[in-house]
Amino acid sequence: ENALYTVEGWETFFKRINPHGILTVSRWYFDDARSETERVLSLAVSTLINLGEENPAAHIYMATSGQIATFVVGRDPLTSAQLDAYDKRAKQMGFTVQISPRLKIEDPTISAILHAKTQEEIQKISDQNALNISPATDNAPFFCSQGRLTEPAQVLAMGRDTLHAAQQGHARAILNLYLILGLSFFMVSGVILYPLRSSLRHGTPRLICAGTL
Repeated sequence: ENALYTVEGWETFFKRINPHGILTVSRWYFDDARSETERVLSLAVSTLINLGEENPAAHIYMATSGQIATFVVGRDPLTSAQLDAYDKRAKQMGFTVQISPRLKIEDPTISAILHAKTQEEIQKISDQNALNISPATDNAPFFCSQGRLTEPAQVLAMGRDTLHAAQQGHARAILNLYLILGLSFFMVSGVILYPLRSSLRHGTPRLICAGTL
């Protein structure tokens, strides 16, 4: 992971864009598993909110081709001339326009993200989703990690074969992390703590924990 897909990173990008300039990014797109699309939108909307924009939806355009979604995010609301140019190019290339200020968005989650006005609204939308679609930040720059580490039952359910392969990948990455953490615990217990069990009786709990970590 890196800072390319964090709110702080995008704020830096937008502050260096000229008036009516744009930021464009392409990510994977699956019509039946849109969590990555939703997370890019959360990132874009969150950034625009932080920059004081009152209507983030007016800044965002997205077209898809196969399994690729290309986002165009304007520092200012996209103009009619810009939208005309994007629509013309999308038609020429055979792209499907999924998000535009000119379109009514049918998908309830995507529509809710686009029309969010506060960070709290975006977080609430993410909390209601099986995957973490909240915007990544510099403190947690894990854009591609969308499974919820603190909800093992949900992660196990997501790992079943009934879900899209992309969602299974997120779940299985978390399951692997659980396995690594579990093995690490048993190795520390068996290799360090158990042989030193007699010495542990004479040490303070805080010192023992600090030394083990």
